[in-house]
Amino acid sequence: MAGRALSISCLAVATAGSGIAFSGGWRSQTKAPGLHGEFQQREQQQQQQQQQQQQRPQQQQQQQRQQRQQQRPQQQRPQQQQQEQQQQQQQICSLATSHACRPGRPSRSPVLRRSSELARPVEKLENGRKASGLADTATCALCLLCIAVFCYEHVAVVGRAGFPLRSWYLWHDRWFSPTQLLTAVFCHRDYGHLSSNLFGLYVFGRTVEGEVGGLRLLAAFTICGVLANVASLLWMRGHIASLGASGAVFGLFVVATLATFRLEWRSCVRFLVLGQFAFTQVNGEVGSQARVGVDKVAHVAGALAGILAFMVVRCLSFPDYPDFKPNMTPEEVLRAGSFGGTYFRPIFSRTTKKQYGDTVHQEFPSSWFKGLDLATQVTSSRYQVEVNKYRVKSGLKLEHWEASGWMREQDPYGWFQWYCRFFLGRRTRDDQRQVGRWTAAIGPKGRWRTFLVGQCVRQGISWDDPAASPVTRQTLQHWGFALTKSEFERLAIGIRAGKRVAYMGEVIPGKGAGKGVPQKGAVAGKGVGIRKRPAASSSSGSAAQKRRKTMS
Repeated sequence: MAGRALSISCLAVATAGSGIAFSGGWRSQTKAPGLHGEFQQREQQQQQQQQQQQQRPQQQQQQQRQQRQQQRPQQQRPQQQQQEQQQQQQQICSLATSHACRPGRPSRSPVLRRSSELARPVEKLENGRKASGLADTATCALCLLCIAVFCYEHVAVVGRAGFPLRSWYLWHDRWFSPTQLLTAVFCHRDYGHLSSNLFGLYVFGRTVEGEVGGLRLLAAFTICGVLANVASLLWMRGHIASLGASGAVFGLFVVATLATFRLEWRSCVRFLVLGQFAFTQVNGEVGSQARVGVDKVAHVAGALAGILAFMVVRCLSFPDYPDFKPNMTPEEVLRAGSFGGTYFRPIFSRTTKKQYGDTVHQEFPSSWFKGLDLATQVTSSRYQVEVNKYRVKSGLKLEHWEASGWMREQDPYGWFQWYCRFFLGRRTRDDQRQVGRWTAAIGPKGRWRTFLVGQCVRQGISWDDPAASPVTRQTLQHWGFALTKSEFERLAIGIRAGKRVAYMGEVIPGKGAGKGVPQKGAVAGKGVGIRKRPAASSSSGSAAQKRRKTMS
């Protein structure tokens, strides 16, 4: 019994101790919730910080995406402008292939029908100056003609038949003949008379020929000589005869003086030297007393005729090609800033299989390049957009034109080289093809002239605003043409009046109309964003298709 009681008491004590321990443990748990909560809050804060750190890159990426989306329109604008410029450039470069007949493909145009025949090599020069020769061919020809006439009259037959060329003199009485107005220019009285005129003709003739070319020198010489003889015939009466090239030479004095004037110090010095000489000669003829055997009227009239002759020779008109009417000379094209300064760069021509250096431009008058930096504006091997007048790139590479079959052996550098030589008087069988290309592109109804006017009218800006299609303006300049106010008004009348004007393969129905407005990025070619003019009727369309089939 005693043992059982002892075990019961021990059990009670253990139970009480466990209760105390349990109660104490519970109390400790109930009293410590603040400390445990702080630990939990810290853990939660750490987890939140970790989550925020993990989310920061995502937020930054989202912000960057939003910024990129906002910047995309601004970045796309210059890219779109570049794409539009490239598309316009491709349109311009594909102009020849779209309007002129390709080699081996017949053309419907009578002007360009012979292009396949001209694909074969043609002579380098015909009836003109050599490409690598001096710029005095016409001058020397005039001098030799005067010498030949003098020798025939005074040396070959003198003593036998007297002076057989007296019918060539300008007679002021009943012996007058209209042809004497020209033939008397090449006749001279004696050797001193011939010598003085030859000196003036050679000095001033070379200057004029170097500036405007051989054909224009001949035109100026003829105009001055004939008008001087006309004035002499009207002023002087009696049984007298006039002869000599003095009137024509005095006219060349004035033409050379006016042709060499530029806003550059060397040209100013040349202008002063030639100008004072011409003024002294004319003033001496007017103010001096009469001398026997000297036709002062012809001298003064020839000088005055030189002003008219200068206006004629500076006018860009070619009687043998009346449709070819550029309004910029080759010198003006170069000085305005063209071809990125690379036109006369060293090249290897696939057409001629020859290497050309940086001296090709030396065949042309040196006055064209005075004041220009040849290394950057003429013979640069790298295309520099800042050299161009409108600060845009225009034109494809030479290899493209060679591969297309448009290059000829006589002009391995292309159209502008042909234009420079044509301007100076050279004529070849390839002229018709080159003039046809210019007429289709830049002529009175040329695509690019009409396209530029349409752009100005649609955008409502001035005709001379460079913001309207600068690539087209630069291309027109490369082809020797700059849009003028009169030409703009002529073409804009039809657009503003509501008439349909076709250009770039599209149709402008007039200002304010909604249909026919050119699409952005339209490229001249087959099936590249072009809305062509609809056929008038099905019958006419079928007839046109039949006609195309028969001609092809």
